[in-house]
Amino acid sequence: MATINLTWQPCGSSSDGQYIYYGKTNVVTGTPISGTGWTLFTGAALVNTQGSVSITGLDDNVDYTTYGYCHCADAGNGPLVNFTPLIKYECPTLSNISPTYNGVSYNLTIPNSASNSGTWIEKILVNLYDSTDQNLLQTNTYLPPYNPNSSGSFTALNSSSNYNLHVAYSNNANTRTNQCGSSTFITSAPCVAPTVTVNNATSNTFDVNWSPATGGTFDILVNNNVVASGLTTGPYTVTNLTPATIYQVNVRKNCTTGGTAISGTQSISTTNANVDGVISMNSDTNAVGTFSNGTLYLLFNFPQPTAFPITLYFGYTHENGCSSCTGQKCSWSNGYDIFTPPSGAQNCPTFPSGEINSGGHPHYPFVVNIPQGVTTFNSGTNIHTIDPSPNLPNNPWQNYGAGNTGGARGFTDLYVKVANPNGYSANFSIANGSNISGVTIHNV
Repeated sequence: MATINLTWQPCGSSSDGQYIYYGKTNVVTGTPISGTGWTLFTGAALVNTQGSVSITGLDDNVDYTTYGYCHCADAGNGPLVNFTPLIKYECPTLSNISPTYNGVSYNLTIPNSASNSGTWIEKILVNLYDSTDQNLLQTNTYLPPYNPNSSGSFTALNSSSNYNLHVAYSNNANTRTNQCGSSTFITSAPCVAPTVTVNNATSNTFDVNWSPATGGTFDILVNNNVVASGLTTGPYTVTNLTPATIYQVNVRKNCTTGGTAISGTQSISTTNANVDGVISMNSDTNAVGTFSNGTLYLLFNFPQPTAFPITLYFGYTHENGCSSCTGQKCSWSNGYDIFTPPSGAQNCPTFPSGEINSGGHPHYPFVVNIPQGVTTFNSGTNIHTIDPSPNLPNNPWQNYGAGNTGGARGFTDLYVKVANPNGYSANFSIANGSNISGVTIHNV
């Protein structure tokens, strides 16, 4: 609370009492004799020899007008004296001054008295000066009604530079202004991009590392798309990628002092995904000179979980010397119209439609679908069975013995093609102990 100290020349013996009135300048009207809003100090006259008083308990940041006069019983009141208005200042204060690389933010605490009735405060100013403290650069203005807990900021500043903040408050005409001190700050250095390395590529992953890994958080961008954000340490493994694909990688730093910086671009290529598998095949070895149904067993092992569903197509060729095959020496599974057999396939034409189902003995589709996210896959038994016929020996799994005058021993070449997705390649072998002899696997 504010106090007003008044002094004057006492009225002396010519007066039988002195009267001191006070009131808020913006509230009182007229004079104590004819106006309103005035308060008589102590509620009574002072002795005629007193020359000073202290009026306490007044509001801060408010103009007060005071009047004094002498009272004479025989001659009425003496002339009124209008004392100079007196002001008690209570300054707003700055706190939490937080520089960034190109600006500063702050909190401003405004005293409740700035909103008192009769206050002369009509605006509060936060001024930004350069390092000389002479050149005004920017100003934030606060107007009533005042928020006791205000805040503000300045932007477009130079990094690593000195500045000064000043707080002042005044009336709109700027005829009365009170300066409330200053604070110095230095803006931060600009945000610096990290150095990035990418390595350890697999068919569907690679690692990203960066240095330094302090002073903010980090976002990973792959082909300009954010795949991870808010990281505080590395390395980070990017997943779910396409095999045999080139990727562009950046790391963006979000500095704690403000701003961002993005690294140079690093390129990395994912590897081909080998579908490493073992094919186990079995047939009825006792069916010498006869034909019997055969079965095919497939088992695949993967070095890591499959990134995509994989579709495999198989084709085979019969050995030359099948005298009753009437030129039918190649069987392709359904879907192989998208694939031209490589050179070296034994007499491998596309079957005419009449021969695919010749004699009621179809060449069943030979397709395997492996799901995503597995490390092993077993096709189970009887994934492919061809019904044999004595008139059309198209069973590739049969073993002919010496009693078969045709001399055919089933197929000699097995072709494997990965159809989906791009970037995968097949790499199969025949299981040890297979009783199918003379078979070569071609990984296409």
